[in-house]
Amino acid sequence: METKKPNITSEELFNLASSEIDREVTFPQEMMEGLRVKYENQKNEYAEGNKEVQQLLEAGVVQDAARITKAEEFKKSISSDIDPSVLGNNLEAKFGQPFMLDVANIINGNNEVVYDGNMPGYEFKDGFNSMDKIQKKVRSAAIDKESKNMIQATISDLVNKAGKVQEGEDATFNYQKHYDNIYNKIIVPGNKTSLSVDQHFGKRVFEEDLLKSIKMGTYKDLGVSLTQEKVNELDPNTDNDDTKISEEDAIAIKDAIYADEDLHNKYLAEYYTNAAMQTYNANLKPEIKENITQKKAAKKQAQVTPTGLMSRPSRPVMPKFSVQKK
Repeated sequence: METKKPNITSEELFNLASSEIDREVTFPQEMMEGLRVKYENQKNEYAEGNKEVQQLLEAGVVQDAARITKAEEFKKSISSDIDPSVLGNNLEAKFGQPFMLDVANIINGNNEVVYDGNMPGYEFKDGFNSMDKIQKKVRSAAIDKESKNMIQATISDLVNKAGKVQEGEDATFNYQKHYDNIYNKIIVPGNKTSLSVDQHFGKRVFEEDLLKSIKMGTYKDLGVSLTQEKVNELDPNTDNDDTKISEEDAIAIKDAIYADEDLHNKYLAEYYTNAAMQTYNANLKPEIKENITQKKAAKKQAQVTPTGLMSRPSRPVMPKFSVQKK
């Protein structure tokens, strides 16, 4: 058998699963030898036994065959589930290294089936896991295609609407309306893991952008209402360096955000609403954009206070996404 690896990438696990699907089923020589010895030892017992003994021995042979077949079937089945078109490209964000390694060792034969009573499964680092539990965990991590379709439909609709806006018409993006729609119809009922780590528009991924913005101190550019005060509150400061956010601390901050369901939902909704807004604005006619720019300049001037200072804007500055154009 192969030596167990300390780490495995998403690509390596995908390749391993693909190879298993194509592999011709064969049984390990040591397994077959063990069964041969077992049945050889039972030969005299079977020949000399009564009908009840013989039936028990025959049932044992049937059970051995079923268990061997079950193990091979599961390896094929779990391998077919490990598919980037189904799970996306970032398995580590969805499962973590321990689970990925455990699944890899099932597929490559390093982890053999054990039974809890009549329930087949495997011993993982966290204890016994049934085949059914393992498969449900893998399948539950599938890309949320319903949410993805709704996000893309929203953006496509805004592209069409932006192109039809005529001079003199109100071209303002109704941020609150679209935020409420995305929050209630996509984020709340959707799969938060998929919405956080899968690509749902273009090549952008919420979690990657969130971690980058936290580490660089540009979280306002993410288009969400995360503040420096909130970052400081969540920062475990494991490196005792107040001047920067380490990789470990950024991950800890991200995990703390995910642990707060309301906060996680809010930031996801803001992120996808911001993407929709920038796509809409990018697809307006040049003369419409110019009118909006002039209106914003006038509004900015009107916000100037008697002291010469501008009032704080109600929303954070939105980031520049790579947007879809007609």
